[in-house]
Amino acid sequence: MDTGSYAQIIQGKGEKLKFVLGKRFAAYLTMSRLSNIPTVCSNCLVGISLAGGCGIDMIFFVLSALFCYYIAGMFLNDAYDARWDAQNRPERPIPQGMVSTKKAFQIAWSLLLLSNIFALCGSILNDSLSYKIAIWCFILTSSIFLYNKFHKKYIYSPLLMALCRVCVYCIAAFMIQATTPGGLYAYSAVLGSYILGISYIARQETAVKLVYRWPLLFLFFPVVYTLPIDPFSFFLWLSFLGYVLYCSYGIMKKNGQIALYVGLLIAGISLLDSLILLSLGAIFFALISIICFFLTIIFHRIIPGT
Repeated sequence: MDTGSYAQIIQGKGEKLKFVLGKRFAAYLTMSRLSNIPTVCSNCLVGISLAGGCGIDMIFFVLSALFCYYIAGMFLNDAYDARWDAQNRPERPIPQGMVSTKKAFQIAWSLLLLSNIFALCGSILNDSLSYKIAIWCFILTSSIFLYNKFHKKYIYSPLLMALCRVCVYCIAAFMIQATTPGGLYAYSAVLGSYILGISYIARQETAVKLVYRWPLLFLFFPVVYTLPIDPFSFFLWLSFLGYVLYCSYGIMKKNGQIALYVGLLIAGISLLDSLILLSLGAIFFALISIICFFLTIIFHRIIPGT
């Protein structure tokens, strides 16, 4: 599958959305990468579990804040990449004229403001407001801006993408409690490593063949860190290991299908979350994360994840 056929597949998904939902609404859904939202949900469940859990009302605030952060980042990505997309991904909504660059910026900045409001107001209502939640909200907002502004220019930009996902764990946890939960930064490093691997591979998603393979190593750090003892967790650990091996093999051997496996690896974020949640004893949340994994794969058939 070359760059041209990759664009045809993405365009085909876009045509299905337009037919079902209408052109303008379909364009907004495509720009939001809404198909990846289940992975943000499972990230939030890890942060909540690390903080000891919370009520339904706080889960609403946590999910609302982090969903808004994520969608804001996606709109900002399309807005800053408008010129590049016009030459390399003309099937995207802005090059097609479905959404203006100005409108994309307006939506992005509005959602970023709303996400910070949700995060801080949720912390106030939960009586857990502290300088830590304010700092992590600032870090995430800054990382979203810096990544989308400069990711095409600098090879180190995936570090910012990894930091964005790490912030999801941290903001979700600090919205629940003001003190630092045990294991928060260790598990954040595990997630950050996995995201770093995906991000570096995704930089080559329109290529026919993988140019450099060393980012694949980052995908396997979670496998080393989360090695479990009990049988059920071990089965899930083996499933995650097999999944990462399958995707890595596909990326290396099946020329031109890098984008396909990047999408699968993105879905794997929820599988990793379920493994972490099991280690924390949050069995119900782990099951929800497994559902999020399958939902992401299903949604990718309708809405492009990249």
